[in-house]
Amino acid sequence: YDRDGGYAEYALADARYCFHLPTRYDDVHAAPLLCAGLIGYRAYAMTGEAHRIGLYGFGAAAHIIAQVAGRQGREVYAFTRPGDMRSQGFARSLGAVWTG
Repeated sequence: YDRDGGYAEYALADARYCFHLPTRYDDVHAAPLLCAGLIGYRAYAMTGEAHRIGLYGFGAAAHIIAQVAGRQGREVYAFTRPGDMRSQGFARSLGAVWTG
């Protein structure tokens, strides 16, 4: 967009649901964390200390959470559409121990 303003001028957010974005992230790298990242993290937080994580579907939220879970030493199982070799390969490239 090339115009200032819009809805953001009128939006108000509850501080309990806001967090600071480190300045080391530019807009392009921070943007995925604000949509798919938050959606995935909300579900991921419910897994508690589980060692094995199943991700049903491998879209934007799942590929971010697969990386987070992998970095935390958890096993990721990615459930995709039958025969979706592209998504399965992508999941494996991000550390999934099983895809199908």
